[in-house]
Amino acid sequence: RRAAGFETVLGASYVEIFGNSVTDLLGSQLAANSAAQQRMGHRYILDGRCEVPIADRQALEDMLRRGEEMKRKARTAMNERSSRAHAIVILRLRQRAPQQEHFVESSLSLVDLGGSERVSKSKANEDLRCPGGFVT
Repeated sequence: RRAAGFETVLGASYVEIFGNSVTDLLGSQLAANSAAQQRMGHRYILDGRCEVPIADRQALEDMLRRGEEMKRKARTAMNERSSRAHAIVILRLRQRAPQQEHFVESSLSLVDLGGSERVSKSKANEDLRCPGGFVT
């Protein structure tokens, strides 16, 4: 695409969701935990405002490594380092054809549903259940 004169820009966000808390794993400050501020934080993420530029494959690997190091982890009966939160990587590609004014934007969201193993097997947070879950 670049050889054909297209302008391309790749950006990425890496966030963690734990309960009602959203954390940018790459370091920017997001909204506090009140409901209104959380909605603003979600919009901030979805609009790409906590993105980092990705120039090449090495930059992507570095970003993923940095985010992975910041994730919450805890030991469970099933895993030595189980993620206790959901993680989302959002890749956003912007392209503009030669002589075009506007960019075309595409995004890909990769979601890791952390802590989704069976509580009865993992023994993780046995006293806590997700909203809507059954307590026996």
